[in-house]
Amino acid sequence: MAHTVIQFVYIKFDDSWERDAPEVTYVARREGARLAVLRESPAGTLDTYFFLMREPGARVLVSYEHNLVFIPADCERRIPGDATECGKDPVP
Repeated sequence: MAHTVIQFVYIKFDDSWERDAPEVTYVARREGARLAVLRESPAGTLDTYFFLMREPGARVLVSYEHNLVFIPADCERRIPGDATECGKDPVP
């Protein structure tokens, strides 16, 4: 299984997630759960990374102290800029 670690500016989860430990671990309630991670490059440009969980129970660990997110999947797609939208699921 692939794993990804990204330093983030913003993380957006769809409605298929629940917190397992407050503000630390998120668990996918179903296969197909999605999340988007917004990352800032050293040059100051933003990129949005989209992830799709292949199995229920996948755990995403978020370190707010270090602004790191540990994701048990490869990136599905990267889009330059902030591709997240308020009120909409994180879909590329």
